[in-house]
Amino acid sequence: MDLHRALLGRRRYLPDLTSDNRQRREMAERPNPERVRMLLQVHDVSFNEVTPTERDAVESLVREHMAAAADLTVPLDVSVGVGRTWQEAGH
Repeated sequence: MDLHRALLGRRRYLPDLTSDNRQRREMAERPNPERVRMLLQVHDVSFNEVTPTERDAVESLVREHMAAAADLTVPLDVSVGVGRTWQEAGH
């Protein structure tokens, strides 16, 4: 079990994953495929593929939700990098 998931109580339920309807099941397997796709998450780092028109909105959501991921006595600092490659997006 992922310790962070247990401590923070995060769960995302996708009941359509077991749907008999193929289209509903496939959509549950890839939520919002046109707008943003999480490619990789390692600890507190998330790599996402985003359409150019959604970049600002997704960046705002990522900053807001990552900063509020845990209730700590010190603020969580969130930095966002953008680029076509991992190296370009690096800080």
